[in-house]
Amino acid sequence: MGLLTIALQLAERDVWAPLTRGEKDQVARWLAACRGGGIVNNNHLFMSVHILEFLGQHGYAHGTTAPSSPRTSNQLETMHRGGGWFEDGINQAYDHYNAYAFHFYGLMWARLHGASDADRAKRWRGMGETFRPRLPAFLRGQR
Repeated sequence: MGLLTIALQLAERDVWAPLTRGEKDQVARWLAACRGGGIVNNNHLFMSVHILEFLGQHGYAHGTTAPSSPRTSNQLETMHRGGGWFEDGINQAYDHYNAYAFHFYGLMWARLHGASDADRAKRWRGMGETFRPRLPAFLRGQR
C-alpha cells in the first residue's frame, strides 16, 4: 500500500488523475484500511506515513490522520544511530537492507511531502547524505 501511494504521487497525472471519483473513493477506502492497523515498529512505519500523507493530500484525511503522521515520523527518526545508519525497530538489525528502506522512504517523503515540514525534510536529506555503506565504528567494535 505504501509503495502504491508513492507510485500514485510520482505518476499522478497518468495513474490517479484519470480515475473517476467513484474509483478514487474505492482506492481511498482500501488505503484507509491502514489506519490503526498495528504496523510493526520498524521501517514498515513508513507505509502508514506515506499512505496518510497521500490520503490527506487528496481530501480523504480523517480526524486522527494529522497527528498520527508526525508522531509516526518522530518514532522513525528515533531509530537513527548516526552516520545514516538505523536500528530497525524491534529486531535491532543494522544492515544494508534497513538502511536502504529508511533512506528510500525517508528521502521519498522529503521529496513528496517535505514542503509541509521543511525541518524534517532537511533532517532526512542529511541522514541520507551522511550514509556510507560501511559499518560504523561502534558496530565494528571500535570506539
